[in-house]
Amino acid sequence: MRATLRERCLDEALKIMAESGVTSLSLREVARRLDVSHQAPYKHFQSRDHLLAEAIGRIYEELGRAIESGPPKARPDEELGEIGKAYLRFAAEQPLHYRLLFEFPITELAAFEGIEAKAAVAFDRVLEVVSRLTEVEDEAFNRECALFAWSCVHGLASLCANQILPAVGFFGPDSQDSGMITVLEMVCGSIRARALRFHGAS
Repeated sequence: MRATLRERCLDEALKIMAESGVTSLSLREVARRLDVSHQAPYKHFQSRDHLLAEAIGRIYEELGRAIESGPPKARPDEELGEIGKAYLRFAAEQPLHYRLLFEFPITELAAFEGIEAKAAVAFDRVLEVVSRLTEVEDEAFNRECALFAWSCVHGLASLCANQILPAVGFFGPDSQDSGMITVLEMVCGSIRARALRFHGAS
């Protein structure tokens, strides 16, 4: 089935940003590349920022689906590990989309298309699993642990994306997967240890 003009505009917007950055995006450029009138995209998007927000929102939805796609695990540490691996796969398989998520400040798009809610889906999933892992009924504590997990995995994904690790002696071609699993296990272990200290102090 032929894609609608709206979908084609979104696809083209992502291509433009991937090729030459967010600042290159405009409705006029999208129209030119699609060979339609310069007014045609305005039938679906009020402004360039509306188009940008929906395009970025679509990537957040893709990331959310990737994180949710794994089979459920009985143990929360295993499930958190699967989420981490899904995040790393997304970054490796969709490097341009992954980069775009963090190239533009989401606060500048907060008013458009419910983008903050779309961005929250992935973090909320991490938070839910972390809460089961810690068994701590303190949202602030669990949010800190979830942020720690996300920060570690995001940092690892960024290092892998830039091919820095093999260049400095980490993770050769035959050991990268096992090395990543070890890092994810260390993240879970650190969260468990902090939760035990929390329970001991309660």
